[in-house]
Amino acid sequence: MLRRLRGLRRRVAPIRRARVRLQLRHQSFHSDIVVHPSARFVGPGVVIGPRARIRANCVLYGPCKLEDDVFINDGVWIDQQTTIGASCAIGPFARFITHTHETGGGLHRAGDVSVRPIHVGPGAWIGAEASVLPGVSIGAGAVVAAGSLVTRDVPPHTMVMGRPARVVSRLDREDER
Repeated sequence: MLRRLRGLRRRVAPIRRARVRLQLRHQSFHSDIVVHPSARFVGPGVVIGPRARIRANCVLYGPCKLEDDVFINDGVWIDQQTTIGASCAIGPFARFITHTHETGGGLHRAGDVSVRPIHVGPGAWIGAEASVLPGVSIGAGAVVAAGSLVTRDVPPHTMVMGRPARVVSRLDREDER
């Protein structure tokens, strides 16, 4: 039995390596990024800027764009047509969902699929397990608290929290920090 498993491993490993090479061929990466081996890039057009760090079990659907010096923590799911601005930090298991359905008729309520892009401004911080819904823009320097459900645009330099997310405070704009 052990001999059969070893033989199977030899046959499977080349397929896995080929799949990774094929997957990365259609992406645009800088040489100074750090990507965990378990991160997946689905579809063409994932653009990752310099000094980006992507942790374990993240899934990025292309086309999407991560600008310079972005940190993506474990298990983050980024849907297509999402732009993450420079120097953003994304907490573990955050979700960026750009697909939705129009409301259909009585026999099939989930109607036609629509895609509305998400934009996260530079310097924003998205907390753990936050969910950002289609068409939302998060302003520069904004903070989204852990577990929040963002359904509307977030103004720059504000903190939002809750389900749905509401502005709880205005943040200073000092660049010295």
